[in-house]
Amino acid sequence: MQVQLGAVLADDREAVTLILEGDQVPGVFLKQDAAELSGTIERLAMVRANMAPEVVRELDPGSRVLPVADPIWRVTMAPDGAATLAFRHPGYGWVVFQLPPGEIATLGKFLVTAARPTPIGTPA
Repeated sequence: MQVQLGAVLADDREAVTLILEGDQVPGVFLKQDAAELSGTIERLAMVRANMAPEVVRELDPGSRVLPVADPIWRVTMAPDGAATLAFRHPGYGWVVFQLPPGEIATLGKFLVTAARPTPIGTPA
């Protein structure tokens, strides 16, 4: 059974109508405001996290990903040295990651290196 999901944003941009329809499914309409839609996205993400196959562990260079330019971000440190790194995505909301100390060091080294462009004529 094929089922398609559609979404229509209201003219005032304060609600969306989700539409489920398919061969054996009469049109099902669900209207949600921003908070309700965020809850739906969160619940779907939790379900997806438990599905097989899992999300691939490596980003394929040919993957279709939509980057967010210059996102708002926040970092807090835990007493055990772990860091909570949060990025604001305009569609998903705050996406939060907890990094252990070793990963913090690896990420920090990468960012410091990336922030210092190699002068022309200097060996890399």
